[in-house]
Amino acid sequence: MTAVTERACDGTAAPAGPGDRVVQIDTTSAAPAAITNRRRAISVDTIGPVLLVVSVLARLAWTYLAPNGANFVDLHVYVGGSAMIDHPGSLYHYVYADQTPDFPLPFTYPPFAAVMFYPLHFLPFGLVAFCWTVGTMAALYGVVRLSQRLLGVAAGEGHRLAMLWTGIAIWLEPLRSTFDYGQINVVLALATLGAVFSTRWWLSGLLLGTAAGVKLTPAIGGLYFVGVRRWGTAVFSGVVFLATIALSVWVVGDQTRYYFTDLIFKTDRVGPICTIFNQSWRGAVCRINGHDSGYNPAVLIGIAVTAILSVLAWRAINDRLGRLLVVELFGLLLSPISWTHQIGRASCRERV
Repeated sequence: MTAVTERACDGTAAPAGPGDRVVQIDTTSAAPAAITNRRRAISVDTIGPVLLVVSVLARLAWTYLAPNGANFVDLHVYVGGSAMIDHPGSLYHYVYADQTPDFPLPFTYPPFAAVMFYPLHFLPFGLVAFCWTVGTMAALYGVVRLSQRLLGVAAGEGHRLAMLWTGIAIWLEPLRSTFDYGQINVVLALATLGAVFSTRWWLSGLLLGTAAGVKLTPAIGGLYFVGVRRWGTAVFSGVVFLATIALSVWVVGDQTRYYFTDLIFKTDRVGPICTIFNQSWRGAVCRINGHDSGYNPAVLIGIAVTAILSVLAWRAINDRLGRLLVVELFGLLLSPISWTHQIGRASCRERV
């Protein structure tokens, strides 16, 4: 403890007199606290980049050296299915069964996805898979950084902490299966976060509408923009989505009509509803009953309760990231099929 007197008006220490007030300052805890904070900052600055590099190298080693490191089955579907554009009328007849003979995997995505993936089939698949894996890791870092920005972290701060979280997130279950299958969910999560972060209505609408054109599930993000009354973004995202359909009609032809009027309602074509990997309300009720009964009363009640809780959570949360998570989780529970790697879109943001 140190005793000091009040300072004079010119900032110098005044001599202590009989009427001076003596102030006691605790100097025993301030210095250790400062040292602890400094050490913590140094630890994050050092560990973050190191952990990221180690995680990236370990993930690549696991992918290419382990016997069952990764099969890239979904990436095979993206690439192989998009190549069917060269054969009119065959896009949704394509199946990939080389590594999944018990359950051949069809192309289940909107036709615009085939248009976007089409250039990939001109490249060696090994090169595509490697670039896809590294690109997913880069997108994951982008997800963490945008999440930080939405939480108020300044543009020039938090980079090394983002590296730390990216290095950890690579090994989380939703991301693990994303890397194993070669899924696109992290890229779609990045596009959705970019749409929320941007203040430009046209850019936000472009990102969200394009993401929904590749895979329908990001379209639930439109509820966020309606909730925050960003009407221009909400409307323009719908316009962009319709533009992806128009482009698909021009490139893919009648397969676009076939998808949006027929296949889109055949959820069993995507995969078994009752599997544990389906984490939606419909999947949960299906496992309880032992069979799929569609949107039966039990499923509808679950969705209704979720909707009420989502509204309450929305009103209790003031930050953009939290509100987006509420919308995303509601959409995942509402959807007939929500694979665990799709939940990665929400969980990799939540863990920030």
